[in-house]
Amino acid sequence: MAGTVTGNTLFFNIHSLVRIKAEGLVPEADKLLLRHFRLFPDKDGLQGSKADILISQLRHKDMPFLQRRNARDPSAFQVSKHNGDFFIVFGSIKKPDILIKLSEKIELFYTPKKGCAWRIFDCLVLCIQLALQKKGGMLFHGSVMNQADKAVLLIGPGGIGKSILVLNMLKEGWNYLSEDKFILFDGKAYIFRDYIPLTDYHFDIFPWLYGMRSLDKNTLRHTAFRKRFKKLAESYLPSSVLQHLKYLYNPPMFTDAADICPDCKIIHTAEPSTALILIPGAEFSFAEAGKEEIIGKIKAIQWSAFPMFEDVLRLLSLYGYESRHDIDNIIEKSLSVRRFYAVTIPNESPDNIYRNFKKCLSQVS
Repeated sequence: MAGTVTGNTLFFNIHSLVRIKAEGLVPEADKLLLRHFRLFPDKDGLQGSKADILISQLRHKDMPFLQRRNARDPSAFQVSKHNGDFFIVFGSIKKPDILIKLSEKIELFYTPKKGCAWRIFDCLVLCIQLALQKKGGMLFHGSVMNQADKAVLLIGPGGIGKSILVLNMLKEGWNYLSEDKFILFDGKAYIFRDYIPLTDYHFDIFPWLYGMRSLDKNTLRHTAFRKRFKKLAESYLPSSVLQHLKYLYNPPMFTDAADICPDCKIIHTAEPSTALILIPGAEFSFAEAGKEEIIGKIKAIQWSAFPMFEDVLRLLSLYGYESRHDIDNIIEKSLSVRRFYAVTIPNESPDNIYRNFKKCLSQVS
């Protein structure tokens, strides 16, 4: 029932870098956070007093600055400054969906309503990014795979094919740290999630995925239904409508890396020695590059992966909000990779791409 809250208090400790205390969540948000942050339970709750991020229901009535905002667009956000504190305000006309207060601790207040769980989750990820930035770390968009004490970092824009490469590497005995997001701090990569989002596209390319132990008959029936729905939708609906329906006929399936390849190990921290920068191009190419040459591409990839974080930081800077650590400097100082390679990825079959990519892996150390 929308508006009801649980009596639970959740504590998460993310590698002792970010500690989270959440109390009085709606049941859907409670389950969502327990699922996505299952690697970081703080069972004794003793770290709650030292939390970097506090989450609670929005009960503040004496906030006149909230009444002066123009909230016609519920998806927009606005920055306010009041009594020396900075506020990020998301959502609705009468009462904010989410209010984030930036002070010594980061406080996330939410309004209980139907469908608020994912908004809480998305804004919590933003708070984690802000908390990491204050400490000189960042949430990094990239894949990290490990084999024989060799950790390789794959960096590329969304849609370039990192998940295809990661799935191939898992099948060939590599161990997993990240497919899409990890925490970068003091030259090391830290795991952020142990699951990989799979869609029908991945199952079409890799039929062996149907052998995963987590797939039951109901899942397979739902997959077949979605494919029929997609075929009908593509026949009768315009592309502008299809774009909004894609998560109905092809929603991601959050699958454990160990479920995809039971023999793989989940690595919680590693120090990547080699970075492969994946760039779209007409034909496959592979060449070593200097850090100064490639760092600009890395920054562009990070900003494109986290557009809301970039927008928030830019707007905060207009209000005079300053952090001790600049994102550009965090990338340059924390990414202590010894060798960088630029890899051009053409638009061709995944088999050909991985065949060429595998040759690159044999040359890196």
